[in-house]
Amino acid sequence: MNMKPEFPDAIKLAVFLLSVVPVSLPAIAGNAALPVTEQSVSMELRFDISGYVLEGATLLTQAEIDAAVAPFIGKNKDFSDVQRALEAIEGAYASRGFSAVRVLLPEQELEKGAVRFQVIESRFDKVVVKDNRFVSESNALNAVPSVRSGEVPKSKQIARELKLANENPARQLIVVLKSGEKEGEVDANIIVTDSEPSAWGATLDNTGTPETGRTRLGVSWRHANLFDADHVANLQFQTSPEHVNRVTVLGGGYKIPLYQSGDSLEFFGGYSNVNSVVGGLDNFQGGGLIFSARYNHPLEKMGVFDPRLSFGLDWRNFRRIEQTTPPVTVLYNEITVMPLSVAYSAKGRFSRSDLGFNASLSANLPGMNNGTSTDFAVYDLVSFTRPDANYRVARYGVDYSALILGDWQFRAALNGQWSRD
Repeated sequence: MNMKPEFPDAIKLAVFLLSVVPVSLPAIAGNAALPVTEQSVSMELRFDISGYVLEGATLLTQAEIDAAVAPFIGKNKDFSDVQRALEAIEGAYASRGFSAVRVLLPEQELEKGAVRFQVIESRFDKVVVKDNRFVSESNALNAVPSVRSGEVPKSKQIARELKLANENPARQLIVVLKSGEKEGEVDANIIVTDSEPSAWGATLDNTGTPETGRTRLGVSWRHANLFDADHVANLQFQTSPEHVNRVTVLGGGYKIPLYQSGDSLEFFGGYSNVNSVVGGLDNFQGGGLIFSARYNHPLEKMGVFDPRLSFGLDWRNFRRIEQTTPPVTVLYNEITVMPLSVAYSAKGRFSRSDLGFNASLSANLPGMNNGTSTDFAVYDLVSFTRPDANYRVARYGVDYSALILGDWQFRAALNGQWSRD
């Protein structure tokens, strides 16, 4: 009696593929007494593959699919080629950041040499915000705009959004994914660790000078969630307790995260006025006003390093420096510079150390009030040097920090600049 053998599930596809090769199932059945393994079947069974059909695939283009499976199409193929084609399709999804896609190989008969895959492109179902105390639910959701019901989970996009979201000093987020109630569904929990967004601070140190007082007293204020949109504002004031009328330094900053793109905008401002007395006789006065803007764009992660590009524009006005002890003598005239800059930086975090490096190039845009070539030519009244109004400056730096001997921290930094001007 001729009986059809039972094959393991892993090789059923290979058995069905026999319908396209000149070998009949009864002929194989005659060898049923021999041990049958996936390896032996894949080595013995050869067949032609004209293409692959992906049922349920909507996230990849046909060109991407064709490129992934091209090496596994042709004559005299075996089951291992089918398996590698499946893995190549999974890799194509992963390279696009789709982290919740399953590619299945259902039992089938080869029709005109086409192998059929079933693709399950999972989508978010329930999205829940947990443990938020100081920020609203909408605030946490806005920080990860790709995590929405009905959307396809994209691991790379979520990672970029979390990286920017967690730059906020008063709120940290993590996204936990789990299987949904139905096949093809993924639930997400956005877990929040937050603190009061508004904070005050004070500093006291001895970084001053004998002429203006050794002590420096500073007061700062920060709010990390203005308009419930994660806008971060900060203000600082610094003076000398010994000579309050000689030192006034004001500073402020404002940061706007752009979660849809992963970029951010930063604005800075500063004012200083210093009046120093040297040797109890000569009085020198100077100061300045600075405004800066930065557009930050993160780049793809390189191993443990997170790189970014920053594009900047500064406006800096330096008041004239003069010796105010009669007779008044001007040492440096007022000057204004407006450098345009591009900077690259990267920081890597290891188990007990951090390593970062940066490089930037800036070029001044002359022509502002007190910023022409003529103004630069008469700026220095001490050594009478003539700085170039069209100056270019390259800057670079490396910093390293590590925990040693328990909780002690070692830190080293190298900074430099180069210019032909």
